[in-house]
Amino acid sequence: MSIKEKLVYVSEAMHEKIKNVFGATLIPTEDYGWDNFRYHSPVFRQAHVERYFQDGLMVVHVTCIPHADDPSPIFGFDIVASEKTGKISGAFLDWSPVLYDASWHNSEWSGERILPEWATVFSNQFIAIRPENDDILDFAIKSFDEYLHMLCDAQPVDTDAARKVIIEKQNEYCEKQSQNPRTFAALKHKIGEEKARFFMQNVLFPKLL
Repeated sequence: MSIKEKLVYVSEAMHEKIKNVFGATLIPTEDYGWDNFRYHSPVFRQAHVERYFQDGLMVVHVTCIPHADDPSPIFGFDIVASEKTGKISGAFLDWSPVLYDASWHNSEWSGERILPEWATVFSNQFIAIRPENDDILDFAIKSFDEYLHMLCDAQPVDTDAARKVIIEKQNEYCEKQSQNPRTFAALKHKIGEEKARFFMQNVLFPKLL
């Protein structure tokens, strides 16, 4: 398969898993010129699959954010590749902690990238690599499957104090992620500043009010 076909494969695999979650309902989303599929369900607050294949750049972005009474981490996965070179330039995967920072994989991945100052919300097992092969794709699908099973089995917190912490941590995650200057610059160039800001703050990383 070409790199484009592989990225379609991994994004569709995750998309199918989201659609098969009990009660998953599609969230209406404006057409920005590329694929955006957002869902909510009794299991998660928002799951989002984004697929951007334009101007030789290929990006797959998947997030899953639990409900405000769920102590589970936030799932995030990004793949960036070049259609011209046929190679993946960056792979990023994490279960970002909310109430705990537990071990979520025992695989060995070399973290060779220096993270920007705003990237303070990730776990201590955050994967940020320039992969030499595409093993990360199957690993990400397996990780997402395990994550969704965890959400289905999660027990809601039973105190207002715990719920408050979850809301604060989820909002911090969304705030930090929406500060990514490279993503904002690319979106601004494509759809303009106002739409780019709205997309980052309301489509990609919506806060809890």
